Amino acid sequence: MIQLHPADSPLRRVTFTLPANIRAREAGLVGEFLDESWNPCGYPMTQGADGHWRVTLELEAGRSYRFRYWVNGAEWHCDERCPQLPGPSGGYDSLLELPQTALVGQT
Repeated sequence: MIQLHPADSPLRRVTFTLPANIRAREAGLVGEFLDESWNPCGYPMTQGADGHWRVTLELEAGRSYRFRYWVNGAEWHCDERCPQLPGPSGGYDSLLELPQTALVGQT
């Protein structure tokens, strides 16, 4: 699940969330927004008291980003609420289309 936060700048705060039932020991976010795109180290996600894994990034508005979740150092997962595109190295990528403006809770 993706949550877009309002902002007064060209950057948008975006929270990426994996569900608690993913059965992860560790999780990270990987995608085109990394300096070294698709580095499996990515952005580490933190597990909350509710069991969900989350990470919040500031991303440039008005762009689209391909991404995936890297779970347990061995499994790729897509975000079920985002469109899926065939990945250049196999499998599928999730697509986040980030508008210029966003409302809290928008997915």
